[in-house]
Amino acid sequence: MTKKRLLVVVGAGTSIDFGMPSVLGVSEILSAAARDRYPLFADERGNLYRYLEAAIGTDWLAKVPQHLRKVPSFEEVLYVVFALAAAFPAGRFSSALGAFVTAKPLPDVNWFGNTHKAVGSDVLREFGHYLVDTLLDTFRERCRCLDSVKSAELAKLKGFFSAISSDSRFQL
Repeated sequence: MTKKRLLVVVGAGTSIDFGMPSVLGVSEILSAAARDRYPLFADERGNLYRYLEAAIGTDWLAKVPQHLRKVPSFEEVLYVVFALAAAFPAGRFSSALGAFVTAKPLPDVNWFGNTHKAVGSDVLREFGHYLVDTLLDTFRERCRCLDSVKSAELAKLKGFFSAISSDSRFQL
């Protein structure tokens, strides 16, 4: 008897029931982190994350047909952060991307009480890493709390996969 293969596909929204943030929730987490550490110098209520998100949205508004427009996701903002960091000169660590792309100036940020040009690749790289670390820390913390909050649901999920894996008809 040939074992049949079983593929279980769940959408990303499934994780919301287990305490993980939605895409919009992740943007809120990253914006709050940027507000604490990367507020705009000219507008302390604004932050570098929201500035980049708004700039992407404004650009899409002008270039993308209305029926295809969407709000920039956190993945797109993070991509822009690291791509911009590669576009700016960084001495001997300059990326080859700088040979083809010139980045637009970005606003100054109030970084630990000092005014810093956000255009420097070092500030952008640190900003990107800070956002990713914030996101990882958030997910790790929520996963740590998961056992106590969702133990019944996790037991059902483990039971489901255990039952499938013990069924001789399926190969996982």
